[in-house]
Amino acid sequence: MTNRLEQMLSHTQELERPRAEAPSAVAAGAMGGSARAADALAFVLPGKRITVHEDFDLPADAPENALYLAVSYSGETEEAISFARAALARRLPFAAVASGGALAKLAREAGAPLALVPPGMPPRDALFHMLRAALAAVGETEAALSESVISLPDDARLARAAEALAGAIEGKIPVFYASVRNEALARIAKMYCNESGKIPSFAGAVPARAHDELQGFDPSGPHAARGGDYLPVFFRDGSDDPRTVRRIDVMKEMLEQMGMRVHEIALPAAPRGTGLLYSWRLMQEASRLFAGRHGIDPAAAPIIEAFKRKP
Repeated sequence: MTNRLEQMLSHTQELERPRAEAPSAVAAGAMGGSARAADALAFVLPGKRITVHEDFDLPADAPENALYLAVSYSGETEEAISFARAALARRLPFAAVASGGALAKLAREAGAPLALVPPGMPPRDALFHMLRAALAAVGETEAALSESVISLPDDARLARAAEALAGAIEGKIPVFYASVRNEALARIAKMYCNESGKIPSFAGAVPARAHDELQGFDPSGPHAARGGDYLPVFFRDGSDDPRTVRRIDVMKEMLEQMGMRVHEIALPAAPRGTGLLYSWRLMQEASRLFAGRHGIDPAAAPIIEAFKRKP
């Protein structure tokens, strides 16, 4: 995996018909693992306005001067193609990320910037390929890499953390919590539990979820007997706002007082790109271990594929 990861991080991204300048805002249309790559783009470019649209057509609130970026690993995702066609019909600034398919064809026919990624992987496992492609498509590659120097995670630390997480989620429904600035990491974690682990999982940001979801674990509520089915998992980041850190502390303490077991993921004290890489690899490995224990293929997502084939 290390060699493959190094190749992914060192891959030279080619961009067909690059833009002259970087846009001031980006509206990304994507679904599933491709949407998490769009989240990752916003994660490593926190100073840029980036919205992720997981629906058909265009977001209602995106500015006219935004770059409309369609991201679909397969190039065949119906919602992303709808987004692309709507942007092109309105002659909005447009670019695409895909491994081929109808989306790549649309971009080429329109003479729009296109970043091709290597095919043949589950989209979630191609996240860093898509991230690098998206960075190239929005003209931010060098700036993002210079500000988020990505270093490989320590294999021993990662293995221990993955083993602990895979064991913790056994028989549980994990609910991942992070600060707003790290919510992308919680969404990536949820995706891996859903798609690779084949188990229900949820994600949310603190402090908002402490103001509603926390009450749902009320030990005197009508579903109190089900509280033990859930495993709250908190992402810990020393660079988070101290007020948010305190909210996470309080939420964890209250859940433990309710008799719930919780789990924590400590992010490395490093630039955001490294934290993203660590979290992504952790979830890859933990979900692979979990799937292996249950004799299932972590790469397959047959129910999602069946859903996509439905008329």
